[in-house]
Amino acid sequence: ISQARGLLDAANGAGLSSPQLARARALSALAARQPDGALAQLQPLAAKAPNDGALALYLGWAHAARGDTAEAIKAFDRAANDASVKVPALFGRGGAKLELADLDGARADFAAVLELAKDHIGAQIGLAAAQPPSAAQQQEDDLLAILARKDIAQADPRAVAQAWTLAGTAAMRAGRSDVARERLRKALAVIPQDVTATTRLAETELRDGKLATAADLTATALTLSKDNVPAQLVQSEIEVKQNKLQIASDRLDRKSVV
Repeated sequence: ISQARGLLDAANGAGLSSPQLARARALSALAARQPDGALAQLQPLAAKAPNDGALALYLGWAHAARGDTAEAIKAFDRAANDASVKVPALFGRGGAKLELADLDGARADFAAVLELAKDHIGAQIGLAAAQPPSAAQQQEDDLLAILARKDIAQADPRAVAQAWTLAGTAAMRAGRSDVARERLRKALAVIPQDVTATTRLAETELRDGKLATAADLTATALTLSKDNVPAQLVQSEIEVKQNKLQIASDRLDRKSVV
């Protein structure tokens, strides 16, 4: 990412402009967690080339990062028709369906990815994540088996962090706080600014009655993503424990409107 930004700076300094550079700038915005900026650059390009699978894929990523899951799925649908980007499109669509709790649809997409790329770690983790609530132990076992793979160090760090986060969440919900902390800290060692891992660690500390530690972690999560609903909910629980009932009520009212 750093090298890419250096090249883009050089292009900007030279006054260069092209559709390829516009795509690169959009991806740079996505890497910087600026989905609105990415969409502003991608949408005009996609309007001129509606059948471009790569542009549709990038649009899917941008909509997903913005939290607009329905639009993300539409973009991934278009991208999945292009063989050159079919695997990432199916994987992205599976993740979007998982966000919508469409477990059957998510499993179908992740399974389709594995038919095309049998060692796709992200899709394996996605299949585990899409297990129904009744299969919680199976999910945890599957995640730990994936994390024990010899090639896990070469996997996408985001997928590895997700696996540790899911495994940590499973331990937290089973009342195994020490195991949960260990796994969630491993997720944060991979991606230090992972909002979900930070929020789940805050929730773990809250369940153990460590309000100050939980509050610090939630503050970090909300600094990274101020509108993150799970982090807002954990913060509300902390405020209830601190007898700040009106503040918690106002926070929950704002989230219910959203």
